[in-house]
Amino acid sequence: MTFPILTVMNSKPIRYNELNCIIIDDEPHALAELEELIDTVPGVKLSRSFSNAREAISFLDQNGEVDVIFSDINMPGLSGIDAAEMLQRYCNFLIYVTAYRDYALDAIRAKVRGYLMKPLSYVDFAKQIMEIRSELSFHSLRNDNFIFLKGDHKNNFKKVNCEEIVYIKALLNYVQVFTGKDEHMTYSLLGDVERELSYTNLFIRISKSIIISLLHLEMVEGNVVFLNNGLSFPVGIPYRERLTAFLKNRHVGSVRKKRD
Repeated sequence: MTFPILTVMNSKPIRYNELNCIIIDDEPHALAELEELIDTVPGVKLSRSFSNAREAISFLDQNGEVDVIFSDINMPGLSGIDAAEMLQRYCNFLIYVTAYRDYALDAIRAKVRGYLMKPLSYVDFAKQIMEIRSELSFHSLRNDNFIFLKGDHKNNFKKVNCEEIVYIKALLNYVQVFTGKDEHMTYSLLGDVERELSYTNLFIRISKSIIISLLHLEMVEGNVVFLNNGLSFPVGIPYRERLTAFLKNRHVGSVRKKRD
């Protein structure tokens, strides 16, 4: 049994790999506010703060890329909009943090990954971090045969054959991927996993917390599915119509009563 994302040793607290980020804002109080949020929200750590985009670009050019850049827009000299293309060379996610809604169209054109409004709330910021971590944690290669689950380190991935996956279970902000021989855990939301696997046509979601493999589906009896490993799961009410449609499209013949 393997757990690529989390490791438990000697009952010490579980630690997960964090997002590395920088902040760009010309207002000291805005920097302080965001620094405090980063310090309190799990899953993200601050590398450095900058009062202008030019200093940030120089730093990144010398020290390498980061996962996330949080940048103000309306700054003297080089604005966040004008700096977008250069900043995106050094990060996976560029997130604007601004007090103005007027730049939303410019942000869309710049293809940034987020648009947070000042004053920042803990909930909005934590949700943005969770979404980013979820996207980075579950990577799929567009191939019908396998996916990659994010591992312990930034560039560490575990290859899993899709045909070997029996079912996937949600566990808070994580998912457990069960194959016929082992189990994997990765930081992701079940909805994101469902979307990532949709291209394979091998899986179907049957409840709020369970996705099953159609290859390992043995039988459906009423509102219960039975897998070929002996496990069974109830089908949630919102998911029954889709499962029924799938079965109707693939059933052969019907049971007839024997005539006397």
